[in-house]
Amino acid sequence: MNVINPFNYNRPGAHSPRKDSPRSSPKTRRVWRDEFKKQCLNRIKESRWAEQNRKRLFFSNNEKAPFDSPMEEEKWLQSLISEEWSKFLQERNQAHALEVIDLPEEVAAALEKEIAQESADDYEALCAFEDAILSADMEKYEELQSSHSHLPGNFGTCMVCNQGTLFQTTETTLQCDKCHLQIDHQSWQRIHSLRSAHSSGCSGNSLFTFNPSTGLIMLCDSCDWCEAVL
Repeated sequence: MNVINPFNYNRPGAHSPRKDSPRSSPKTRRVWRDEFKKQCLNRIKESRWAEQNRKRLFFSNNEKAPFDSPMEEEKWLQSLISEEWSKFLQERNQAHALEVIDLPEEVAAALEKEIAQESADDYEALCAFEDAILSADMEKYEELQSSHSHLPGNFGTCMVCNQGTLFQTTETTLQCDKCHLQIDHQSWQRIHSLRSAHSSGCSGNSLFTFNPSTGLIMLCDSCDWCEAVL
């Protein structure tokens, strides 16, 4: 991956390489090198977990994926590493640890490669974990849909709001996932019977309205028929 080197000290106004001091020895550089790599990987993990959670909550078929191409992924990683390096330098400069600027080009390139590889491995593991969760959620949804198949009539859509779906929330209760209407199985059976009886003598459509004070009312848009369901 061709990453712009955020560690480059050969820039206007930058410190030039100097001989190792006790504070900038190879051993010391290895310590903060590992610290910086860990800092980058933690930031990458946090960003990707946040993205996966967002996708789970707001996913739709038309939603754009976070990275549509390897190039976009690479640019994102470049930007993240550069930001973390600036933050890392600032924190250590404040602690008078200026020796961290002296990082050879070959070490910087190797570190970038390690970060890219380890973040890619973590991302694959995250995707596998997320796929397992989505598969489990889909199985639960299919089981719930299957459990509704024995209910009488074709009333999957809520009869009041005509937008939500009635789901079984308890052994005897159905609830709309949009307007939150709740009815029991006995009322469900009554709705089915009233619809069948009314349709046998009228071609009008059955309409429903609900008010806490009056309950669920069933009426016709053609004739004067009106019936209290519950």
